[in-house]
Amino acid sequence: MTWDELVWVVTKTLGRNIAEAEGRRFLEFPNLKILSIDEGTIKEAQEIMEKYVLKPRDSIHLGCAIRNRLREVISDDPHFDVVNEVKRVSLEEA
Repeated sequence: MTWDELVWVVTKTLGRNIAEAEGRRFLEFPNLKILSIDEGTIKEAQEIMEKYVLKPRDSIHLGCAIRNRLREVISDDPHFDVVNEVKRVSLEEA
């Protein structure tokens, strides 16, 4: 889902060719681990969405982090700050 968001934003702002290149570059990021989204993740996302009144996509990101025992997410979106289960780390801090 992070790949999707990256490619979508770059497509909108810089065009498809650059987005394709950046998507490819993202997938080559050192130590990148792509996590699966399964039924359990979606159920966790549903609970997060209801508990914190977040958007579905943000809730899926958080549900995936929680199900994989991750305690931090890198984001500049301050609405993640309301979530108790994970800590938001800004891009500048990362």
